Amino acid sequence: MTRRAVLTIKFRSWWLSGTGGGRGRLLDAACYRDADNLPAMPMSQVKGTLRETAERLAEAGRAGWNGDLVKRIFGGRSDETGHSAPGAVSFFGDAAISENDRIGLVGEAAGKRRETLYQRIASTAVDEQGTARDHTLRYVEAAVPVTLEGRLEWTDGSPDSNWVAVLDAAAAATVAFGKLKADGYGTALANVTRVEEAAAARPSSAGGLHEARRVRLQLTQTSPAIFSAHAATEGAHKTTFSPTGGTLLGWAARNYADFADPYAVFHGGVRFGTAAPLGPDGTVCVPMPKLFMAPKHRLAGGVKGDRIDTETVRIGRSPTTSDEPIQYKEIDKAPFVTPTGFVVKPKRGQRLRTATKSGRAAQNQLFGLEHLSAQGNPVFVATVERDDTVGDDDWARLMESFADQTLRLGRARGTSYGGEYRCAVEAAPEESGTVPKGAKRLRVLAVSDLALADEFGAPRVEPDHAMLGLPPARFVGAESALSLRRWASWNAAIEARDVDRQVIEAGSVLVFDLDHPLDKDRSAHDAVGLWREIGLGQIWISPPFLEGPEGEKPRFGDADNADGTCAPPQNAKQPTSRSEESDLAKWCDARLSQEKGRRYA
Repeated sequence: MTRRAVLTIKFRSWWLSGTGGGRGRLLDAACYRDADNLPAMPMSQVKGTLRETAERLAEAGRAGWNGDLVKRIFGGRSDETGHSAPGAVSFFGDAAISENDRIGLVGEAAGKRRETLYQRIASTAVDEQGTARDHTLRYVEAAVPVTLEGRLEWTDGSPDSNWVAVLDAAAAATVAFGKLKADGYGTALANVTRVEEAAAARPSSAGGLHEARRVRLQLTQTSPAIFSAHAATEGAHKTTFSPTGGTLLGWAARNYADFADPYAVFHGGVRFGTAAPLGPDGTVCVPMPKLFMAPKHRLAGGVKGDRIDTETVRIGRSPTTSDEPIQYKEIDKAPFVTPTGFVVKPKRGQRLRTATKSGRAAQNQLFGLEHLSAQGNPVFVATVERDDTVGDDDWARLMESFADQTLRLGRARGTSYGGEYRCAVEAAPEESGTVPKGAKRLRVLAVSDLALADEFGAPRVEPDHAMLGLPPARFVGAESALSLRRWASWNAAIEARDVDRQVIEAGSVLVFDLDHPLDKDRSAHDAVGLWREIGLGQIWISPPFLEGPEGEKPRFGDADNADGTCAPPQNAKQPTSRSEESDLAKWCDARLSQEKGRRYA
């Protein structure tokens, strides 16, 4: 049975998909753009439009639609609690210009061409005599008629045999998409066609990994994604800066019935690490240590170019210990740093969304979402480890579920979110690095969130040496940098949120003075606390860039000596020749020539 389909929308007039914002005095409504700055339409908006058409067809008993089928394909509407049953069809990503039509329109050199795809249009309301009403002039940014393509996928069990046909009928009966349809914008012809799927082949990159104890997942992001950062939100839903270990475990759990011992796989036998971005030098990032301090009133904020400014950044230097009249604060320019000193900040975007009723925005249902942007196809790296409780066959199945797959991770996977990640798997070396014999002070970097527990298993946020597996030591709170966060992850299996969790936030640095110097070398990397199966509890004891007394400059190593080196991402797009450019790119050139001729006429 067909699980995938393509929705094609051929616009016949100016159209726009709103972002919920404008550009001050210049624009009251701006057109939504994708990562390449080309006009696009979120599939959540397409889904709402098609649903309204399907509901009208169901009321009339036409094209095979009925109320149960509408709910089956699109899902149930929100109830009093704000929850809604998911639909069987996922409207994924954005409806965007096809890859063939993009040729010649992507890149800095094509900026002028892209601008010809948009038009600033003014309008005003009129009264009964046909005269413009006062204070009603507004400007909107609309896009020229183009063809968009969006992806659909049946995600709930065995697909119905007619799901593509009924959606095609709903698309054909929809006369307009986007905003301002009542004003003549967005008229279009749409259709849905099935995508024939090739027979599944054994993933190639899984070969040779069945005996590995530790593997690395290299995730290349190709669409926006949301990973909830907090249990409660104010103003907008915030996202973390990278995919979490819990989402990776959730991906594998979709096929849990295929595992001989699913309990061992998902309850401690396998640790799904939280992903971190890949730095420009090919090294895996760690959270920016909250003990890094920079002068408060300098614009650079401790960052020089794309690296840490070691001339101004200090380790834990505060105004009370400084001989200089300078105030220091935590570096907030970027959330990640590589062991070689490069700073990395994944791009984030925001979007306003609302439910609709009869084609209009529903009251009290406007809300904002913050998402990870796919601009530039960023690369993230996560490690997956197993212990002796996981059998070789289960480990092999786990590797095959990730290798060479396209993972859909994150929140709102049924609409325009649910980030798409191309996954490659490779064997990972054991983490190197040791704390030398004789060390008296340890600085512990939280590489991931820490859910510490006392000897009775109760959650604690006040750290001590035993919780971190250290020898007897005194926690030095005055020289530590510790912050907390709380969140409640969504459990898709029970369709409810898990318990609220309060954890020590990644990037926190915990300082301990040992009662006695270390009598032997010990490993610098460890996993402690609760929920290690979803990536929590990863620590790095005395990383090289945190060595030295308080107030010293951080010291970073070379890429050749840093842990976590990966192959740099190959994201650069080759320039295209004039003969290879799309018809749309050539149309843009013709329009530029016309505008230039009018200016000089």
